[in-house]
Amino acid sequence: MLVLDDLHWADGATLVLLRHLARFLTRHRVLILGAYRDVELNSQHPLDDTLAQLRREVEVERIALSGLSRESVTELLEAIARHEVAANFVEAITAETGGNPFFLRELLLHLLEEGKLEREAGRFTSRFSIEEMGIPEGARQVIWRRLARLSEEAIRLLTTASGCAGAFRFDLTAAVADLKEGEALDALDAALAAQILRTTGEAEVYDFTHALIRHTLYADLNPSRQVRLHRRLAEEMERRYSGAAGEDALEIAQQW
Repeated sequence: MLVLDDLHWADGATLVLLRHLARFLTRHRVLILGAYRDVELNSQHPLDDTLAQLRREVEVERIALSGLSRESVTELLEAIARHEVAANFVEAITAETGGNPFFLRELLLHLLEEGKLEREAGRFTSRFSIEEMGIPEGARQVIWRRLARLSEEAIRLLTTASGCAGAFRFDLTAAVADLKEGEALDALDAALAAQILRTTGEAEVYDFTHALIRHTLYADLNPSRQVRLHRRLAEEMERRYSGAAGEDALEIAQQW
C-alpha cells in the first residue's frame, strides 16, 4: 500500500508522478491511497484535473468522509480527555463542530487549557455556552484560510448571516448585506461550493456547515458592529414581516 496524504497541497511534478504510478502499478498488487480535503479544490485546482484523468485511465474509487457520529465523538473526546464526558456536552460540541475530528480536538484542548471544563457526576462537562467557550486559535486559522479564498461579496454575505442564531433566509441576508441580486447569488454559489454553507431542504434557507464557522465570523466583529448588525437584521425583518406572529416574531425579538 502506498499512502499519499494532503494531496490538495501537491505540486505539478507530484501529480505527474501520481498519474505515472497509478498507470504502472495496475500490473502489480499495490493499492494507492490518496487523501485530500475536497473543500480545498475548485475547477482550477491541478488535482481536480488529475483526478479526472485518473478516472479515465485506471480504476478509481472515491470515498467521501462525513463528520463523526455522536458515538464516535464520545470515544474521541474521552480518549483525548482521558475521562468520561457528559452526554449533553457531547451533543453541544458535536453540533458546534459538525463532527469534524480536527475541530473536536482543537475545541476540547482549548477548553481544557482555559479551565472551562468541570466534573459533574464523575464526567467532564461545561456550563459555558458555545459563545462563551471561545474559538481555538488553530481552528480559527483553518477557518479563515478557507474564507480567504472567497470574494469580498461572499464574506459580506457570510458575516451578515453570522448574526442569525442558526439557519438564515438568503433574500433577507442579502438585503442587509446590501448586495445586488447577481452579486448575492454568486456569493452564495461560492460559499456552497466551498462547503461553508449548506442547503437545509427549505427554499431560500441556508445554514453554516459548522457552527464554529459562524462563531468565527461573528467574533471577528467588534461589539459595536455586532450591535449594528443585529439592529439592521431586526429592522429588515420588521419591514418584511410586519404583524408577524410565532417564530417570525420571536426571531425579530431575538435580534433586538
